[in-house]
Amino acid sequence: MTLGSVCEVINGGTPKTGVSEYWHGTHRWITPAEMGKRLSPYVDNTERKISELGLRNSSAQVLPPNSVILSSRAPIGHLVINTEPMATNQGCKGLIPSSQLHHKFLYYYLTSIVDLLNSLGTGATFKELSAGKLKEVAIPVPPLPEQQRIVGILDEAFEGIATAKANAEKNLQNARALFESHLQSAFTRRGNSWKTTTLGKEIDLLAGFAFKSAQYTNNDKDIRLLRGDNIIQGCLRWDDVRKWPANDTNTYDRYQLRKGDVVLAMDRPWVKAGLKHATISADDLPCLLVQRTARLRGGENLDNRFLMYLIGSVAFTRHILGVQTGIGVPHISGQQIRDFEFARPPIGEQRRIAESLEIVRSETQCLESLYQRKLAALEALKKSLLHQAFTGLLTEKSQKTVVIPFPKKVPNVTPKDLHAGVLAIAYQLHEKKRKQHLFGHVKAEKIAHLIEARLGIDLGRNPIKDAAGPNDYPHLKAVEHRAKMAGFFVFQGSKKTGYQFAKRQLFDALVEKTRAALGNQNRALDDLLELMAPMNTQQAEIFATVYAAWNNLLLDGLPVTDESIVLEARENWHADKLAIPREKFLIKSAFP
Repeated sequence: MTLGSVCEVINGGTPKTGVSEYWHGTHRWITPAEMGKRLSPYVDNTERKISELGLRNSSAQVLPPNSVILSSRAPIGHLVINTEPMATNQGCKGLIPSSQLHHKFLYYYLTSIVDLLNSLGTGATFKELSAGKLKEVAIPVPPLPEQQRIVGILDEAFEGIATAKANAEKNLQNARALFESHLQSAFTRRGNSWKTTTLGKEIDLLAGFAFKSAQYTNNDKDIRLLRGDNIIQGCLRWDDVRKWPANDTNTYDRYQLRKGDVVLAMDRPWVKAGLKHATISADDLPCLLVQRTARLRGGENLDNRFLMYLIGSVAFTRHILGVQTGIGVPHISGQQIRDFEFARPPIGEQRRIAESLEIVRSETQCLESLYQRKLAALEALKKSLLHQAFTGLLTEKSQKTVVIPFPKKVPNVTPKDLHAGVLAIAYQLHEKKRKQHLFGHVKAEKIAHLIEARLGIDLGRNPIKDAAGPNDYPHLKAVEHRAKMAGFFVFQGSKKTGYQFAKRQLFDALVEKTRAALGNQNRALDDLLELMAPMNTQQAEIFATVYAAWNNLLLDGLPVTDESIVLEARENWHADKLAIPREKFLIKSAFP
């Protein structure tokens, strides 16, 4: 079938903006720009409304509730479902589904083919999808009960994905904020031996040269030119690079950059993402400094690494924002950079500060990379699920094996207290079975991972690939601290036995509170704990790693076989995993 055979396709319109009587009425009226701001598929109100007179004197038409609205230009592909009667401007197409088509099924299908819809757009200034082309697009139309089943699966999966994305985005922001907090602290914690000075007294500053654009080249053997556009927040990008003939560089030796140089954009030095500054690495060389960019080198009393972090500080950004001039393209001068006043520690302390910040920066960059990968994987999972839904692959069987449960928050308890509570319940079972000697740090963390990944209970973790399997050790330590302070339990260290669990006075109250919060999820929790209680540390580690490996393969849309799972869980996981015999990862061999 085609969209035209199962939908009525309605064009939008805009009343004359100069006629006030056409506006501020009661008819909701949406545009592509407003659609692009929405986080929910549903819309019940609009930023602007038109009057009955405006409706009659334009090509706008009111769509009934549960129509699907598609932006057909600028850009093609925004989608919403109106829950109230609503008109659109001419940049939208309204699709009114017939009785044989579920509106949410239509919404999901159009979401799955946005790339196709874009390819059908035409136009020189901007692409537009015509109603005629849209009507010709094919659509699978299974029976309504099957449409409703598919919608139910996708609704549940996408709700989980949305929660996981929100958590990952929040953690990404937290990782960045962590470094910024350390950076701010480094420059506000002034010691007695710090001396007030200005950058002009401490650095060698050079503004770039006005290389003639007529001599720019694209030859790979020529020298890269560093322009302001190549400088972003903390690093360089060379995706849009200009080059200078390699046989004509002797005249410009003073503009040759060195490893460790700090560079700063002088035109539009600050954008929403932050200050445009970076350090030159060996991979960036050779390159030449172009006009409207500044090169900063510390003198004998200013360490270059310390200088880089000083330039990235809140104080320097405030200084730049306070002195930059120009409306269209804000800019700064070399003198304005030199005028920045700061407190300079002794050179040895500068190096210690820089080393400390580099450690924190490295750790937070690892976390940022992890969360970026997680966001990319979640987006890929959405596309994979949509593809399966409309190619007949989302069967009852695949619903159980492909759609991975995403951790959901349990009401009336914080994730940290819930995490502490399930560990208390786990220990209680180990104690009952006289297996408490098996319950240490590593096993507690593996149990927590399976509770999140298998049961879909949110404990607030963000695990990474670690030597001991899927791990979020910082979160476990935070949970331990909370448990200790609240009087729930502690993990006590021992050279002979490692970390062992010890109850405190409010242990039983924690178990009772957790059981009440979990409600009907207690049975699934008990079943999982019964399974894991007899496992030793290595068995629990293998069990959690194999489950995580299977999960990762599904997220990445890769084939899932015994061989691929073992390869992901052992060879592709961590070097320490190679010390465990391969046959142990076949689970049956691991649990004699």
